[in-house]
Amino acid sequence: MFSTNSNLKDEEAYKALSIKPRRFILDLLVTCGPLDLDELSRKTNLKTITLRHHMRILENAGLVESFLEERGSPGRPKQYYKIANRYMNLGFPQRQYQLLAQLLLESLIDKKGEKYAATLLREIGEKMGENMMRNLSLQHRIQQWNEEKFCTHVLSELEKMGCYPSITRTPEGDLVIKIFNCIFYEISKLSPKTLCEGHAAYFRSISRCLGNYDVKLEDCIIDGDRCCTTVLKKL
Repeated sequence: MFSTNSNLKDEEAYKALSIKPRRFILDLLVTCGPLDLDELSRKTNLKTITLRHHMRILENAGLVESFLEERGSPGRPKQYYKIANRYMNLGFPQRQYQLLAQLLLESLIDKKGEKYAATLLREIGEKMGENMMRNLSLQHRIQQWNEEKFCTHVLSELEKMGCYPSITRTPEGDLVIKIFNCIFYEISKLSPKTLCEGHAAYFRSISRCLGNYDVKLEDCIIDGDRCCTTVLKKL
């Protein structure tokens, strides 16, 4: 079997992520990036010479990109690092579920139209949310949900999915959920609005355990934003 350039790149990525400090660097760039070497050094307690070695490997693997800051004054510009706009399936051996999902979504839209596909994605999102909250209730023996339990356990589940999430509470009592890694990024390129319908339905479903909340989608990675932001507004 001949390896494609993409497969070779993924092999480099597997090797790059086999070292724990590099995984930690990647986590920092996802949630806090872009960062320069000095900032990374402070957050990792690694020397800059060591970081340069790690960053070179991460760049060669296509996981990280670097750029020079724009400066209006004289002096050497700083080099910053950011997460690459690239999705990689870390399953091994690599499965082609993503390809299958893309083909199914394309066929669904072609045969039934985007409106029908959005309705179906809403139903799937609702069902996913219901199943997750039911399982969490049973697993942690929760009979009555509150915001503290919601933030703790939902955050944990989103982390397991690889979403790189954060949940914060505003002074008005709203919950702001940020997803720094869209796990459906490649598929959502086919029809962003359709996938976002499922995204909104999922969060609308899981928020019902808290009572009366409205779900508002704000930032979106597919639109070039740094993260997907969902606001659960208390009514």
